[in-house]
Formats: sequence, C-alpha cells, structure tokens
Amino acid sequence: MPHTDLDQLKINYILAKYTPPEVRDGWYVATVRLDATSLYLDKGSWKFTFSTPEIEELKAHVDVQRIDFIMHRAAMPWYEKILASLKRP
Repeated sequence: MPHTDLDQLKINYILAKYTPPEVRDGWYVATVRLDATSLYLDKGSWKFTFSTPEIEELKAHVDVQRIDFIMHRAAMPWYEKILASLKRP
C-alpha cells in the first residue's frame, strides 16, 4: 500500500499491539517480526517510515544509530539455487 495521509482520511487513532523497546547501552532497542509476503513491494524494494507525531511541535528529534534486517526463508534444494541464480538479470 502506498503512503496514506491519515489526516485526509479523518483517522484520529490507530489501535495496535505495542511492545515497548528495551534500553541497551543507553539506546532504545526494538524488534519487529514481519511476514514479508504481506508487505508492499515497490519496484523490487520494501520501504518503511518512522511515525513521529507532533515531533516538530515538541521540538524533539529521533536519532537512529543502526537498523538490522535478518531475513529467513525456507530451505531451497541446491538445484533450485542454481536455477534461481541463472534467472537473475
């Protein structure tokens, strides 16, 4: 799904399951698990954004030190790996 303007849609609240981040070495650290098949793929890329409501009004900022992605998939037989590599442009 492309970017959606929640104000334009008159959406005031979003209810979601929220797990607070942990604090490690002075940084807030969070882990999110996603099923990649449900994500919107745009020209071969996944995009994400940080939602920071009222950050300008609060004169606040968000520092991001690092983002790690760990991808898992089912095992693939060796012949399928060879076929997949031959199909790459």
